[in-house]
Amino acid sequence: MTTVIVGNGPSLKDRELGKKIDSFERVVRINAAEVKGYEHQVGSKTDVLVINERFLWYGDEIRIKNVPLLVAVCWWQPLHGCLWQRIAETTDLPLIDEDVARESSPYDRGKWPSTGMLAIAHFMRRGTVAIAGFDHFKGGPHHYFNDSVPASCHDGEDEAFIVQAWQAEGGLYRL
Repeated sequence: MTTVIVGNGPSLKDRELGKKIDSFERVVRINAAEVKGYEHQVGSKTDVLVINERFLWYGDEIRIKNVPLLVAVCWWQPLHGCLWQRIAETTDLPLIDEDVARESSPYDRGKWPSTGMLAIAHFMRRGTVAIAGFDHFKGGPHHYFNDSVPASCHDGEDEAFIVQAWQAEGGLYRL
């Protein structure tokens, strides 16, 4: 199955990837990704929505009708064991495997991987993955659909390095 993971980086505004993205068998989006009004840039199809644990409490605001959710929980967040267990006990939604979270980012500076990085690591275990809209928190706003500022809890340089390594290994490519 061909898979594309669509990040929320502002570089998507400058590209018309919509038709290409929609041509994949599985289109994965991240967190509060907006599609309406951006179809030429990001496509209109969503097969899986990967959310971080904060979005579990947003309820129907984040859910897309008939689209399965996959939850990304960072294993080393404060009280990670308690949080992971609490989420596992309170939701019937699938969680990204804890080992994937550990493997996706060898951080040692108090940062943790973005939901997008966890999604990439998860789906790479299932085959080659294409990505678009992963800007690694460089320059300008955080998302293509609003002016939010990048989160300081992620390390864009480390994530860019890891993505480059995965590309060199052949399991990942950029659109």
